[in-house]
Amino acid sequence: MPFIWFPWYGKFDLEKLKADVLQEFLEIEEYAENEPPTPREAFGGITDIECDNYLKEEKKRRRAPRNTWMREEIKSRTPDAIVIHGDSITTHLRL
Repeated sequence: MPFIWFPWYGKFDLEKLKADVLQEFLEIEEYAENEPPTPREAFGGITDIECDNYLKEEKKRRRAPRNTWMREEIKSRTPDAIVIHGDSITTHLRL
């Protein structure tokens, strides 16, 4: 389905969208770096080596998204078409 931006949404601002996505990226990155690891007690009776291995994997999973994430987010939030006052939209039914 096309993503159509209508006038009642307000003016589409690509620069604001980019700033919002950047802010989300920075928040996710900060959270990933500062989130405390799962406490060892949550695993029950495991060895030190098992706990270390689990925490390494957990840290990998919590890594912040890459720049490709930012590009994909901007692309997914950018409309395919922007409708302005006076435009008309027609559809064609496919059978």
